[in-house]
Amino acid sequence: MSASTSIKVAVATLCVATAALAYVWTRPPVQAGYFYRQIVRLSYAGEPMEFNVVIACNRTLVKKFGAGATFTGPAFYAERVKGNHAIGLRPTAGCSGHTTDNGGAPADLFPLLHWFPDADDMSFSILYATEDAFENPLAQFKFLGSSMHAATAADFERFVISAREKSLYPLDDQAAYEPTGRFKRPTVAQVVADKGKLPRPNFIHGWCQAVHRKVFSEKAREVVREFWPAHRPP
Repeated sequence: MSASTSIKVAVATLCVATAALAYVWTRPPVQAGYFYRQIVRLSYAGEPMEFNVVIACNRTLVKKFGAGATFTGPAFYAERVKGNHAIGLRPTAGCSGHTTDNGGAPADLFPLLHWFPDADDMSFSILYATEDAFENPLAQFKFLGSSMHAATAADFERFVISAREKSLYPLDDQAAYEPTGRFKRPTVAQVVADKGKLPRPNFIHGWCQAVHRKVFSEKAREVVREFWPAHRPP
């Protein structure tokens, strides 16, 4: 597909990560101590793939020095796939108790999914935020459906244990507070020295709450064509 053809149907997908008001308006109430499961069915390289993620809502944690904190998450979940790529899921907000079983979650639920060309460099991903993203010939995987269900604390603990080794992000957030270890946050100096390359995990991807879809005008497409990186197909 030529750049001209693919950009002709280009859309701008904006991650609402810092728009605090938009987040407050759309965020459902969180039930402390509630757990839910999100199942996402995919197909990658002709083989079925499934995310079965359990999310804890306002779970109480104890940080260092005794300071208390609550945690809702995992806010993001990603797994390495063949070819040293990765697929990531931004779990749908479900702490209000809305599930597929009680009709609170729509039957055509569509979660935010990310494609990482390099599983060892989490600084760049392509967000699949609309169904037509999977209709693009350049789509790297297929979306087959998603559902949400109530879960328990025991389900969450089992999920953390079973998925800890294959997860590219922290599962219970406790690791995020540790100064050393597998999920140590890089310092600004380390990121700059490595020319912007971020080791896993990069905590940026998990904070996207919503997207805005806007069709490009022909004038805007001309600007995109001029500045679009040649090594990244539109």
